[in-house]
Amino acid sequence: EDLYVYFFDAGKADSMIIRKNDKVMMIDTGESNLETKIKWYMNENNIKKIDYLILSHFDKDHIGNAAYVINNYEVGKVLQSNSPKDSEEYTKYLEALESKQIEPITVSGDYAFEMDDCKIVVNGPETTYEKNESNNSSLITRITYNKNTFLFMGDSQNDRTREYLNTNPETADVIKVPYHGHYQKQDITLFEIIKPKYAVISTSKDVIEEKLINLLDTKKINYYSTFNGEINIYSNGEKIVIKQ
Repeated sequence: EDLYVYFFDAGKADSMIIRKNDKVMMIDTGESNLETKIKWYMNENNIKKIDYLILSHFDKDHIGNAAYVINNYEVGKVLQSNSPKDSEEYTKYLEALESKQIEPITVSGDYAFEMDDCKIVVNGPETTYEKNESNNSSLITRITYNKNTFLFMGDSQNDRTREYLNTNPETADVIKVPYHGHYQKQDITLFEIIKPKYAVISTSKDVIEEKLINLLDTKKINYYSTFNGEINIYSNGEKIVIKQ
């Protein structure tokens, strides 16, 4: 009955699985070298269908296994960003979509739906960006289960984070910190508005910046990093438990 969030130990890349009863959501697919871990996890948990595949943006450390996932599992809806890239990973992704006859949904503004008894809002950019276009095009996903809320920021950088907070100032219990532990000026405002109890950083040890860690410590936010291993989060709608 619990909401279950699993963060792969994916290095400087993103990949998360969210499960509620028999419903499954995947946010990003890491780089191509994560394929073995994805296959292991799916087999271990007897997952054959992904109801929602959310690709925050098209950098290879987020869509490296998108084609593999689409080709090897039944995928319901695919939600994508609005900023395509000229890359091998993106080309394979498009080929997989065509092979499986899946029409992806390019998200602009809020795209809301329910997964079991969880409320999901995926927010997509409504503009283009002069700086860091790919990262700033990140989809931002908010999951609410009763009294608990999770926020996944993709790789949003200052412009995207600022715009999101202007229209979405709600707090969250858990935040997936944007951009792999790189410190950004908007992080201060982000943590002040969101007020998370817990933060997860999907990164490798050589990337995370001390300035970000100092900020988390100052704000008294408990943080976990995937360079220490996979992260499991459980919520019964009232209480959150994190294991690593």
